[in-house]
Amino acid sequence: MSEFDQLHAVLAMIGRRDVIKILLLMHDHGAVTVDQLRAAGVARPAQTLRFLATRGLILRATPGTWDNTTPPDDSTFEPTDQGNELVAALIGLRSLAQWHFVF
Repeated sequence: MSEFDQLHAVLAMIGRRDVIKILLLMHDHGAVTVDQLRAAGVARPAQTLRFLATRGLILRATPGTWDNTTPPDDSTFEPTDQGNELVAALIGLRSLAQWHFVF
């Protein structure tokens, strides 16, 4: 996969509904529960959590299965090193944009 294709894939991923919100919540709080995600306005946390987990950005910190089930509200999820690196890059990008562009 070319660098262009990789960048395009990352942009498509972070453009999905609630992806950035979940990653930033985990950046701020470490591990989060499904209940905390719902309280923060994440519409369908199970679907987005599964999406992030398949890309190696988060992991399930409490025992359970991903097999077509909705995790209980008290299920805990946390970012992986790769997820933390992505958030750090997004925060850096935001800082760069604020420095060079007027929003």
